[in-house]
Amino acid sequence: APSLAVSSEGLHVEGPLKSFERKSESGNDLVFQFCADCGSPLLKTTSLAQDLVFIYAGTLDQPGEFADPKLVYEDSRLAWDH
Repeated sequence: APSLAVSSEGLHVEGPLKSFERKSESGNDLVFQFCADCGSPLLKTTSLAQDLVFIYAGTLDQPGEFADPKLVYEDSRLAWDH
């Protein structure tokens, strides 16, 4: 899912969140946070980059304002996902 990495310092989220934790294939701790009311995915954190929070782009009011994407996992993308 497209996401935007921001510094965790100064980030403030209002409203209740629910969390789901798991380990990545490489062994890093991942925490996924969802809206406690509707279940929409909002944020992700990883122990690999403890100073960053990844905000799912679909939750932004104006996601088009953010440009210059860094594409990851392109080598494993399926042919129909273009």
